[in-house]
Amino acid sequence: MRKKQGFSLLAAMIAAVLVLGGCAAGPGIRDLLPESVPGESLFSGQDGTVWQAQDAGAYEMVCENDRYELMYRQDIGAIAVNDRLTGEPLWNGAVTESLYPGLATSTKIWKDYMQSMLAITYVSREDTRGNFVREYSAAPENTVETQRFEKGLRQKVTFANSGIRLELEILLEEDGIRLRIPAESIEETGDYVLYAVELLPFFGAAAPDEEGYLFYPDGSGALSEFQKTGSKHLYATPLTLDIYGPLLQADLFSETANPTAMLPVYGIKRGDKAFLASAEEGEEYAQILVNPSINMSTIKLNRCSFSFVYREQYRVYLSNIVKNGENLSNTLYGTRLEKERLALDREVKVTFLEGEQANYSGMANAYRERLTADGRLNQAETPEDTLSLTLFMGAQKEAGLLSGYVPMTTLDEVQSIVKGYLDGGAAHMQVLLRGWTKHGYGYTPDTAVGASAVGGRKGLEALDQFAGETPETWFYLETDFSSAWKGNGRFSVGRDTIQQGNGSQVTDEMKERFFITPAKAWENFQTAWKQLEKSPHLGVGLEGLGLRLYQDQKKGAAVSRADTRRIWEKILSQPGQTAVEGGNLYALSAAGMLYNIPVSTSGNEIIDREIPFFQMVVYGSIPYSGEPGNLTYDLTLTKLRWIEYGCLPHFELTQESPTLLRDTGYNDLFTCENQEWEDRVLDMYTELKTEVWPYTGGDARMVGHEEEDELVRVTYSNGTVIYINYGDTGRSVDGTEVQAMDYLVMGVDAE
Repeated sequence: MRKKQGFSLLAAMIAAVLVLGGCAAGPGIRDLLPESVPGESLFSGQDGTVWQAQDAGAYEMVCENDRYELMYRQDIGAIAVNDRLTGEPLWNGAVTESLYPGLATSTKIWKDYMQSMLAITYVSREDTRGNFVREYSAAPENTVETQRFEKGLRQKVTFANSGIRLELEILLEEDGIRLRIPAESIEETGDYVLYAVELLPFFGAAAPDEEGYLFYPDGSGALSEFQKTGSKHLYATPLTLDIYGPLLQADLFSETANPTAMLPVYGIKRGDKAFLASAEEGEEYAQILVNPSINMSTIKLNRCSFSFVYREQYRVYLSNIVKNGENLSNTLYGTRLEKERLALDREVKVTFLEGEQANYSGMANAYRERLTADGRLNQAETPEDTLSLTLFMGAQKEAGLLSGYVPMTTLDEVQSIVKGYLDGGAAHMQVLLRGWTKHGYGYTPDTAVGASAVGGRKGLEALDQFAGETPETWFYLETDFSSAWKGNGRFSVGRDTIQQGNGSQVTDEMKERFFITPAKAWENFQTAWKQLEKSPHLGVGLEGLGLRLYQDQKKGAAVSRADTRRIWEKILSQPGQTAVEGGNLYALSAAGMLYNIPVSTSGNEIIDREIPFFQMVVYGSIPYSGEPGNLTYDLTLTKLRWIEYGCLPHFELTQESPTLLRDTGYNDLFTCENQEWEDRVLDMYTELKTEVWPYTGGDARMVGHEEEDELVRVTYSNGTVIYINYGDTGRSVDGTEVQAMDYLVMGVDAE
C-alpha cells in the first residue's frame, strides 16, 4: 500500500478542519449547506376561517374554479374533487361503500385507514427493536381542526394515541390539487416520535373489476393493471420503491434492496380519467408504495401513495444468547431512529388528466411540460444523429508480482477510433473515457492526470486539442467521486467513508467497498477540477451521481440525503459539458448526456407491462443511452428497444482484447474489440440515421406510447408514428405490414 510521505496526524487534522470549515483551502462542505429556511405556506398572507360543516357526514364544497370543485367531509377529514360542470365526483380521498361494499363490516383499523388522508408511523422514544405503530387521521378519537381559505383548506391533526400533531394544507389549482406538510408544524408532545407519514393512502383507489392501472417509476416505468391482479403470482406482495436510491444505508450493497425510482412520481388511471402525483419537496426521504389488489391483500383495492420518512434509522446489534455454539436469539439486531427529526417540508402536486391524455403518455407529457417550465429539465440541443461510445482505457491488476495498470486503449488510439467512425459516416459522437486516470478504473480519484500507460498528461493535451478541432464529437472523462474500494486510492476508511448511526462503516460483506462521504467527495472534486479545467474541450462524466443519494450518520459530522443532493447538484453545475450516470431528477437540470439509463424494470411479480415513461419525459431534451449493444445477448432485439425508447445507439469498446482484463476487477467486458465491432456499429448507426432519426429529431417529443399483443406504437409531436413488432409473425397496420422483429416508420415525410 502506498503511503504519503510526511503526512502526519496533525496535518490530517488540519486538512479535516479546512475541508469541513471552509477555511483558506477553499470552499468547504458547510459553505455548500447553509441553514435551511422553511418554505412558504400554500396560504401565505391569507386569513382563514374555521370550517363549519352543515352536515359533518357529507361532502360539502370548500371552493371551486373553472374546472373543479374541492369538497370536504368533516367527520373523517377527507377531501374529494368533483367535476364543476357536471357536479359528479372525479376523485375521492376516502373509500366509500359504493367503491368497497365491505367497508361497513371492515375492522375499525381498516375502516379508519381507508378513510384517512394521513397515516403516520411512530415509535417509542426509547425503542431499539423497530416496534413501529400506525395511526390514522380518520380515527374518531383523533382531533382535526380545519381552516377554510379562498382556494383550499388547512387541517391540524392531533393523533390521540401518539400525541403527535401536524398540519396538512390542500390547495385547489387549475389542473389539480397541491398538498403540503410544513416541517415546522410537527409536534411530538408525548412519549413517541414520528417516523413516517403516508399521504393520501387511498386517493383514487380502484376495484379489481375496473378498467385502468397503477403507474409507478420502477426502472423506465411500469404498469400494474387492475383486471390482471387476480392472475398474478400467488406469492406476489406490494412493492416499495425508494426514491433516488436505497433509503437505508444497510441496503446500499444489498441485492435484496427495494427497487429505486429516478423520478418522484406515480399515477392512477381509472376509465376515462387519470392523475399524476409528483413529490415536489422532501422527496429525498420518500418512498412510493404500490399496492395492487393481489392475492394477499385483505382489502381488494388498487392504490399508490407517497410515504415520507422523518427520521433516519440504523441497525443496532442486540445481546446474543449462545449455547453449544448455536445462537438462541430470535433477533440478532434491532432498529434505532435518530433523535433529530428531518426538518424537511413535504409537498405533492396531483395533476388531473382527462380524455385522450388520461393515460401514462398524458402523465409523461404533463410532467415533462412542468419540468421544462420550471427549468428542471435541461435543453441540451444534442443532434439526434449521434453515436454513443464508451472507450475503456484500463484497469489495475488485483494481485500478483506483475500487478499494475493494464492499458486497453491509449489516448492516441481514442483519436484513431473516433476518426474511423467519423470517416465511416458518423455525423456526431458522444465518447465517454473510462479508466483513464493513472490508477485505472475503480480507484477513488485523487488526481485527474491521465495514466502514463495510455498517454499521460501529453496524451490528454493532444486529445483536448483534437476535441477542439472536432466539434461534432463530445468527449467525457469519467470520474467517480462517490465510490471507494479498499486499497484503491487515497482515502481513510474511518474518516472518509460514510457511517451508520451506530458508528460502523457502511460496507459490503467483504468489507472492501465503501461510499465516500459527501465532504470528501466535494474535496476530491475540487482537486480533480483544477486539472480538468486545463482541458476546456473535454467534458466530465460523473459516475454514480445520478444513480443514488445517501446519508452519512457520522456523529458530529452528519450529512443528510437532502444535503448530499445539494452537494451533487453543486458538482453537476460545474461549467462545461457533463455526462451523468443515471437519471435521478436532481441531475436533469444540468446534464448534457445521460448514460446507463434502464430500458426495463426490476421484474417484480406485480408488473404487467414495462413502459418508457422516463424516456417520454426526457426525450428531445437530454440525449441518453442504455446498456451497451455489444454486451447484450440479442443485438436485433436491443436495436428495436433503442428505437422504441429513443436511446442513442451505445457500445463499450476497447482497442485490445478483453482477455487482458481477466486479472483485474473489471469483468463487464467479454466482446469489445473495436476492430471486431466497427462495421456492425456503423451498419446500425447508418440504418438509424437513414430510417429513423430524420423523422424523430429536431423539436420532436415522444408524446404517445401504446402496446398490444407485442405490437408497439410510438407517436411523436411532429406526427411521426413508429410501429415495432416484437412478435414472431408479421402484423398489418394502416394497410402496411410490419415484419416480425422489425419496425415501420410512418408520418411526416416518411413513406
